[in-house]
Amino acid sequence: MTSGTDVTTGFKKYQEINRPKFKRRWAAAYASHGTEGHMPDLEKDRGIVGRVLFVDYAPPRADKDAGSYAALQEMQLVQSLGYKVTFVSTNMAHLGSYTETLQKMGVEVIYAPFYMNVTEYLTQHACEFDAFYITRYYVGQAVLQTIRALAPKAKVIFNNADLHFLRELRAAKSEGDQGKLDRARQTRTEEMDIINNVDVVLSYTDIEHSVIQAYTDGQASVLKCPWVVDVPDTIPPVDQRRGMSFLGSYRHHPNAEGITWFVRNVMPALQGAGCDTPLTIYGSGMTDDIRALASDLVTPQGFVTNVSDAYHNHRISVAPLLSGAGIKGKVLSALAHGIPCIVSPIAAEGIGLRSGHDCIIAKHPKDWVQAITALQTDDDLWLSISQNARSYMRDSYSFAQGRDMMRAAFEAADIYSSRA
Repeated sequence: MTSGTDVTTGFKKYQEINRPKFKRRWAAAYASHGTEGHMPDLEKDRGIVGRVLFVDYAPPRADKDAGSYAALQEMQLVQSLGYKVTFVSTNMAHLGSYTETLQKMGVEVIYAPFYMNVTEYLTQHACEFDAFYITRYYVGQAVLQTIRALAPKAKVIFNNADLHFLRELRAAKSEGDQGKLDRARQTRTEEMDIINNVDVVLSYTDIEHSVIQAYTDGQASVLKCPWVVDVPDTIPPVDQRRGMSFLGSYRHHPNAEGITWFVRNVMPALQGAGCDTPLTIYGSGMTDDIRALASDLVTPQGFVTNVSDAYHNHRISVAPLLSGAGIKGKVLSALAHGIPCIVSPIAAEGIGLRSGHDCIIAKHPKDWVQAITALQTDDDLWLSISQNARSYMRDSYSFAQGRDMMRAAFEAADIYSSRA
């Protein structure tokens, strides 16, 4: 209104005189901008190098299970490479503070009622993503076909979390259950079907890598999935600790199976050897069967808000798993917190531990009794294992190393970031 509309006279003419100067100065800043009016919703993220959609069965709840903690770390690693991360779950739930945690990280979260199911969201937006990061084979069953149809050029990275059929097979063998063995075979067929139809498979352990390579005749592109731990700067001294602890989610069968075996087989042998070391059982989803393990020396505590309470108050952490697969987050977390761990061979799997150096690996009840007695009475041994474990976690499970591993996974899928 003050300058009129005629660009040939008066003050308004400087608009055209200055236009080339403006373009020259700001061309680089506007180079990444899209076409005016075309997909404006994507323009808010123009500083990114690509878009990745994470798909899982539910929003991660890091205080409930180790897998959720891992999922949060994996999203942060992908963000650190310069990608915009969006998350959608097959249950489309908004889980209050858990969903808000993702949003505070800068993750775009998709949930009902804005979209009523994952297929509806994919139908409208799959074409916007450069890559899809799917966790768990049954989630892949729900979305992979749709993704391939709607975004044929996008790459699919599959994190199997753990090899489900291997976990089921071990449980069936441990219990001698033919029905569970048949189910494990069916799971193997379904899981391998997903693995054979994605671009890159991420797995936490070398053992699972070998199994996947064997079942795909070496055709699958399998890489190590990073796991990041935070190592506290300081931990309570040994003289402020008492007893043993176990931490796990009891919705996960190997945890319930393992601690039940420990209470019924190791605790009596420990008492018989004159070592009355108490055990506190922590974790979410505690069932009546676990509560029934209570005794003078066994306390089923249940859910703990601050995970460090399950470690810093105790002298020994136990992980007596008889079955399961994948890397054990509970063991990594305990090691990072500096509480010496006694673990079964399956619990130690894939971590790279050295018995007697940064942990003690025990198999039979007598081995457990010997290890518990040693850590209960020998402060020098306790301190040595504690320090070695923390050093190993700090060196091998850092965010920087995890970032390099995640970059390698994306590059294996032919997805390259421009950020250093």
